[in-house]
Amino acid sequence: SSSADDDEEDDEDDDCILEGEEVNMEAGSDRDDEYGQDELDDLDDLEDQGAALREQRRLKEEAALRDRALKAKSEKERLLAEKAERDRLAAEKAERDRLAKEKRAREKAELEEEARLKREKKERERLLREEEALLER
Repeated sequence: SSSADDDEEDDEDDDCILEGEEVNMEAGSDRDDEYGQDELDDLDDLEDQGAALREQRRLKEEAALRDRALKAKSEKERLLAEKAERDRLAAEKAERDRLAKEKRAREKAELEEEARLKREKKERERLLREEEALLER
């Protein structure tokens, strides 16, 4: 009859577990009495899995932080490189503009020199004609 009472208590414990209620666990050896070694091993495995998952999540968060830091650094480097390229292009354009301005100034000076030389030539020719006209009289 005591065996039947034990079976009845085991059935009640199983019912509590099945219904999702906690079974009152007392310290140490009582736990071993309520749960078999397989169940204890399963609980230990679950605790280990939980710890492993927490560690995995922590490592993943650290990696994400490192990735964000690297992206921010590479973004900053990209922006600096783009600015350097814009500055280089602006300097090249300024040099081209300066050279073009110098060329236009040279061409203008050459044209003015040609015009001056033509005027002087015409003036000499006019003076020469006047001199010839005076000599013919």
